[in-house]
Amino acid sequence: DVSPDKAVETFVNAIKEQVSASGNQTIATNSIPFSIIDENGYRSARFEEHPLGNLCADAFRHILDTDIAMVNGGGIRAGLPTGEITYNHLLALFPFSNMACTATLNGQQLADVLECSVRLLPEENGSFMQVSGIRFKVDTTFPSPVVMDEKGLFSHVADVPRRVSHIYIRNKENGEYEPIDSEKIYALASFDFQLKKLGSDGIFRHTTLKDDNLMLDVHILSTYIKEV
Repeated sequence: DVSPDKAVETFVNAIKEQVSASGNQTIATNSIPFSIIDENGYRSARFEEHPLGNLCADAFRHILDTDIAMVNGGGIRAGLPTGEITYNHLLALFPFSNMACTATLNGQQLADVLECSVRLLPEENGSFMQVSGIRFKVDTTFPSPVVMDEKGLFSHVADVPRRVSHIYIRNKENGEYEPIDSEKIYALASFDFQLKKLGSDGIFRHTTLKDDNLMLDVHILSTYIKEV
């Protein structure tokens, strides 16, 4: 029952036009479609290495200049079409306005994180990590050794055979992949949702937060796409 204030209405409409114009801005042109749904109707970024997951994780590692990066498959909510890619496409992909953060962890903690990431394979799991700067093998014939606490958050890895082996980490200096060092400290890039808020089942709860609120997730991705 309140009549709109004309000055406020004009101001708000102008902002809407600016936001719409910004969202429709072309970031890049894509020749290969990226879908998060495979030919069988499954959300493949949640249980296997995925090209779009690689793109997202590479963006975090490259822009934040860390050794490694991890992006949960459940956080990738849309694919990218062929043709022009706009900021709105990226907002559909990363719709949660997560802020980028960095953390540190040693090689043993990283190996444990990878175990937690693959604990439910071959089932879909939003906490399955798309990674950059890491190579490893997974053997799902072993039962998962991951132990969760009473709140359903990652606790530790039991002292039994592991699913993950042959872990190699990219050397930032020469680009070569080297065997993981259990005592070495690695720099990790990811979301605040995971590094601060115990998202993805608390998979990163044993890491040490380093840099906080660095960039909006979608800004990380758009910057990387423009640069690369």
